[in-house]
Amino acid sequence: MLKFTTKIMIIDDHPIVRYGVAKLIGQETDMEVCGSYDGSEDLLAIIEDLKPNVIVLDISLGNADGITITRSLRKTGNYTPVVILSMHENTIYISRALRAGANGYVMKKQSSEQLIDAIREVRQGRLFVGNGCSEELLRSVAPNHPSESQTPLDLLSDRERQVFTQIGQGYTTFDIATSLSIKPKTVETYRCRIKEKLELDSPQKLSLAAIEWATRQGLTASTVS
Repeated sequence: MLKFTTKIMIIDDHPIVRYGVAKLIGQETDMEVCGSYDGSEDLLAIIEDLKPNVIVLDISLGNADGITITRSLRKTGNYTPVVILSMHENTIYISRALRAGANGYVMKKQSSEQLIDAIREVRQGRLFVGNGCSEELLRSVAPNHPSESQTPLDLLSDRERQVFTQIGQGYTTFDIATSLSIKPKTVETYRCRIKEKLELDSPQKLSLAAIEWATRQGLTASTVS
């Protein structure tokens, strides 16, 4: 009887995480790692070349992010299953990942078995999110089921949303730059873009809007990864 091996591509900017995920996958007799990358490469071209069966993708990759990469991949017509690895358990991130076209969402603090389960589920064409979310709930926020309660924040890119969230949590430009591994000048550029998109005419109004939003979401400084 033929045995099919699931080829998995790992994308994470932390070498220790990549090593740990690869070692975990290597313990499964029906899985193998076909590539491991830090996100600085031309990922779309590599994915096209390697043709993995599943992609395990970190949500934060220095100057990039997994949600944007997933969205770009889907725009090319490539529907390789993607499992997002994240430090965030807020449903906002889960929703954005699924709407971008991700098939699974696993938090790094969850057990290793959760990641293996996620890989198996998305390989079979199903959606997977930890914390006991039902598939019916997942499909309600998947790309084919747009939300009827769109907010102005949906105008923001994923990186802009990260910056906006951290502004609301009281982080300085330097703090945000350090957290996201970008330059302070880049943070200021994002701030200007956010003000334009949300039609806010001053830094003070941006800060107030961000604080109000973060407070409503129950986000605190300790939730930033």
